[in-house]
Amino acid sequence: MKRTPLASTRKRPAPSGAGGPRLAMGNGSATLILLGLLLCCSTRTAFAVDIADHLRFFAAIEDRSTGSPGCNEAAEYILQAFQNSGLTSIETQKFFLPLARLNSASITLSGESWPLYPWGPNLAVLPKTPPAGLSGELVDAGSGSFTSFNGRKIEGAIVLMDLESDKNWLNAAMLGARALIFYSGDGATRHQFEQKNTPTPLTFPRFWVPAATATALRAAAAEAATALVQSDTRWDHGTARNIFAVVEGTNPDLAEEAVLLEAPYDAPSPVLGLAPGADQATSIAMLLHLAEFLAAHPPERSVLFAATAGSGQALAGMREFIWSATGRRKDLAREERTIRDRREELKTLRDLLTSPDPLALESADAQNRVWNFVVERAKDAADTWGRRIQDESAGQARADDEGGNRPQSASAPAPELPARENPRVSALVLAHPGRGTRCRGTRTGPRPDPPGSSRAPGGTG
Repeated sequence: MKRTPLASTRKRPAPSGAGGPRLAMGNGSATLILLGLLLCCSTRTAFAVDIADHLRFFAAIEDRSTGSPGCNEAAEYILQAFQNSGLTSIETQKFFLPLARLNSASITLSGESWPLYPWGPNLAVLPKTPPAGLSGELVDAGSGSFTSFNGRKIEGAIVLMDLESDKNWLNAAMLGARALIFYSGDGATRHQFEQKNTPTPLTFPRFWVPAATATALRAAAAEAATALVQSDTRWDHGTARNIFAVVEGTNPDLAEEAVLLEAPYDAPSPVLGLAPGADQATSIAMLLHLAEFLAAHPPERSVLFAATAGSGQALAGMREFIWSATGRRKDLAREERTIRDRREELKTLRDLLTSPDPLALESADAQNRVWNFVVERAKDAADTWGRRIQDESAGQARADDEGGNRPQSASAPAPELPARENPRVSALVLAHPGRGTRCRGTRTGPRPDPPGSSRAPGGTG
């Protein structure tokens, strides 16, 4: 069977019609589960691992969100399960995607803290507080209707609200609440969570707590207690991976045709830090069950098993696979050349920056490379600084005193550039006297000309 192994990070397998197998794709998890149920009812095969054991393993991982430690744990389990089943051509395919990261989130009352689960981004704005947190009186608003706020001071408060409140959280935001915490019982539905999502980049921190935490917070709200909410979240450039394995077909005339069985193994969630993904756990457990059976009883056609990631990000993993399976050879070759050339550029730049004196390089081309790097680093630093100021300003506005006074916030410290092997490189931004840098959207002076250029002092022009 002609097959090009699936490779990592944009190194794509051969497309259909270009030396690879033809794929017949099913229509999702329902088909996969039906196949598994038919298998369970019609065979007496002794399985190494029962499907219920697979399901218990995945469901026991509290957070299988894309790129999380739990997601990586699930991926390693799948790789081992494929190997134990005797499948061949086990491959992984890595791809890049933006990931929302939770560092920490908590609420503190009288010295006792409980974890909070920050709501997913308001478009792209994550629930984030200043390092000192947001403090305010706890107010239990119940359903969140306007009548539930009668006689209460909501401005500057931390509002508790039942998840069965439709979109009434907007009422608390309009009335000036500093943060909002949803609570729910065991009967909460997916619809109630999805109902709270918003496509608006609203800077209003929202969280969720389970029933046990909600009981303690609501009791404190009845006593008009003051609470402190702290949340540290961020966006990150991360990687995820698809996992593939093959059962070779037994019929020489049909083995070139491959049936694709796919299931997601990570899990989306409306909140950060909690994504057990029951639907996805069922699907991937069934996929592993089918893999073990078909490895022992191979069909006439080949079967390609795909465990994909990024299901909650518009099926990112499946899109990456489809791109790789249908891309033209010349497109794949062009991407491979691009990656190879970029790798060589980065290696050259690393060598220049770790030289004894990056500012005293003789080659004009080398100096241009160094200064272009410096300018890009300056842009990144300016962006980081600007976002930090915006975050602190938003937090300070919510932390103003009840009298409406708005004290001037302290100037934000300059962001630190990542440490490098050569400490002089980090100081290059400040080592060009008399010249400014062009930052995204802001010009503080002319862009520094790389030494040796036609406009630089001592240049050739």
